[in-house]
Amino acid sequence: MKLYAVITLLLSLVMFFFPFISASRIFKENAPEKPTDSTVMITDAKKEKTAELELFDYIVGTVAAEMPASFEEEALKAQAVAAYTYQKYLREKGTDTITDGSIHQEYKTDDELKALWGKDYEVYKKKITDAVSSVYGEYLVCNGETVPAVYHAISPGCTENSEVIFKKQVPCHTSVTAPGDKLSPKYSEEISFSKKEASALLKRNGISASSENGKLIEVTNKTKSGYPEEIKIGSSYTDGNKIREIFSLKSPYFDITEDDSDITFTVYGRGHGVGMSQYSADYMARQGFSYRDILLHFYKGAKITE
Repeated sequence: MKLYAVITLLLSLVMFFFPFISASRIFKENAPEKPTDSTVMITDAKKEKTAELELFDYIVGTVAAEMPASFEEEALKAQAVAAYTYQKYLREKGTDTITDGSIHQEYKTDDELKALWGKDYEVYKKKITDAVSSVYGEYLVCNGETVPAVYHAISPGCTENSEVIFKKQVPCHTSVTAPGDKLSPKYSEEISFSKKEASALLKRNGISASSENGKLIEVTNKTKSGYPEEIKIGSSYTDGNKIREIFSLKSPYFDITEDDSDITFTVYGRGHGVGMSQYSADYMARQGFSYRDILLHFYKGAKITE
């Protein structure tokens, strides 16, 4: 009888703990596995501080900083893969990570996200963390190498070849359509300068400006995608990127109009226009496309691996 009681007790204990053992196994299977390099050193250029973060936490903070949390889940997943891929590329090149978006990728701390999102913090943080978790460790490769997966906010309706904007070819960063961008309320804007102001800005940047045939600045050649490729200023020539920099334009894609006293830029899109358009990523997600569809559209010829 004693032996029977002992066996019965053991069986009862096994049956009692079995659900918890199973649940623990399922949780571990669903949890994102950490890549070999599970931490990242980041430098806050503005505060001149360097800190070490868990790579997963860094990707969450980067996605939260780079893409609106209100975007569709598949768009957030695409952003997570792009952010992870870009960070992996930097790691492989031995490049330090800087949290300044004009140099590398933006990153926001929890305190910054609480200030940004307010009462929506818990909902948005969970949404982005879940999106990152579901694709963590996936990245883009092109010809067997990690892609420096750059992206921008809004294109003028199509992206541009990397060599036009960056003066060098980046694998799998070629011009493709960006469906939905023209629907953005921030698609275009006008910014005007007096000719006196424009001349002063050009001179400050080492360009002598004088109106010829009534035109101070003239676009003399465009790429197949419509981006200004050659711009004449007096007897000098430059490109759309330089004009964007001089006049602090939101995009290197613009039209120019002039009258006797003013020059007006009509600027289309936001950002450099290479790689994934974030607004179109959200638009495609709302049309039912997956994060994989989105990534393979914008990074043409790339593959997703882990």
